[in-house]
Amino acid sequence: MTTIILLTDTCASGLEELQSLKKLILESIDQFKECCASLSTSKSAQDLQGSLWIEIQNRTPKVEHETQLPPKLKEFKVLSKCVKDVENGDDLRAIELAIQTNPKDTAAQKQLLEKAKSLMEKYAEEISGRVNSPELTRTVVEICHLGNNSFRKVYDTLWDEKIVSAEDLALQAYALLADAMKVLAKSAKIQKQPVSDLVELYVQAATVKPEFDRIMAEVEREFALRTEKDLTLSVCSTLKKTTRMAEKSQLKASEPGDVSGVKDIVRAMMTGRSMEEVNVVIEIMIKMHQDGKLEIVRVKDRFLEAPSSGGWRDIMVNICLTVGSVQHVAEIQIVHHSMLNARKGLDGHIVYNVVRNGLEMLAMRRGSIDVTALVDFENNVEQPRFAKWYSQAPAGEWEGVVSSNAQDHVWEIDLAILDPKLEVRHRLPHLRKLAIPPTIPQLTATYTKQVTYFFCSLGAF
Repeated sequence: MTTIILLTDTCASGLEELQSLKKLILESIDQFKECCASLSTSKSAQDLQGSLWIEIQNRTPKVEHETQLPPKLKEFKVLSKCVKDVENGDDLRAIELAIQTNPKDTAAQKQLLEKAKSLMEKYAEEISGRVNSPELTRTVVEICHLGNNSFRKVYDTLWDEKIVSAEDLALQAYALLADAMKVLAKSAKIQKQPVSDLVELYVQAATVKPEFDRIMAEVEREFALRTEKDLTLSVCSTLKKTTRMAEKSQLKASEPGDVSGVKDIVRAMMTGRSMEEVNVVIEIMIKMHQDGKLEIVRVKDRFLEAPSSGGWRDIMVNICLTVGSVQHVAEIQIVHHSMLNARKGLDGHIVYNVVRNGLEMLAMRRGSIDVTALVDFENNVEQPRFAKWYSQAPAGEWEGVVSSNAQDHVWEIDLAILDPKLEVRHRLPHLRKLAIPPTIPQLTATYTKQVTYFFCSLGAF
């Protein structure tokens, strides 16, 4: 049996000592996992491993910044608060970890089933009351504007001035590679998870997790061979919390409680120092798809096609892995180092959770979240200049919106009403046509670039 490294009582006083201590702790955790793996049939070893992860989580400092939020954001209650009593401290997480350690643990599965029923009931009741509020559209538009405004300025400046201006050729190559992945995804045999039951899906995720970790390590090795550099790879050591799975099943599923659309229970993040390195990762994944090691089933291009409302950009790739008779869809997020660094500096996790919940409920109520992007034309949410704005009326009835579809996607806007001087940098994800004011004799190069950049997915080229 491997001997666990014992940490000394010596207090680390400098940066080098802290780095050494961090390395020592990680090595100790790895050795602990190896010991538990060698005793995989021992229930005591499984319980001990589960208790370690809980202890680590409990001892990790939780920095709260809610007091610094604007009042509207602070007042908005995230949905997960309605199930705190069901989580019962660390009880639910311990059950989840027991299944991750041993997917065949039927006792833990039974416990999770009971918890899942309570989670579903709590979320269904909370969401029903919130989604039917007559002020939902106005509230969500306002919190999105408050939450995204500062982030967008940072991300847009970084993207425009550092990445686009310096990595033009790599962006062109990226666009082609992203399209190639989308072609592969179109022929995927599986588009969502093969099961809809929360417990069954969680067990499948636990079964596939070791294979996913192995595949990620293979990508890491191949990247080093191709570039002679190390890939920054972050593989989540634990599965996604079942509270979020239950929440998604009530917000996004066609049938309440159906979790087959949850594709990020098993997940990882890969960070490229440049778009060129991002492209290398994509090339490796395409090759692994062609070799049958994984199947690319879905691609969400947020670098060029659909940046978040807050300006964040990355590419999300869902892959299907097969272990024996089990198939499972996992998620890989590929990001640019500069974007990730900017996000760390913004410290926006609480804001993200608030905005995400708001957008999900709005999409459930209206069919889409396009109307939140209209705030670029009128940010006075309480007293807008334009008729029917921020009401529950369909987007097509809002003044200046020429056409929309049944899903509330905004297809055409009249800039003579909304932006007669062409001053707004707007980003409507489903826009098909712009009615340019006749008073504008000639479009500026800057505005033309903006239109092609955000609505034609042509990037900087």
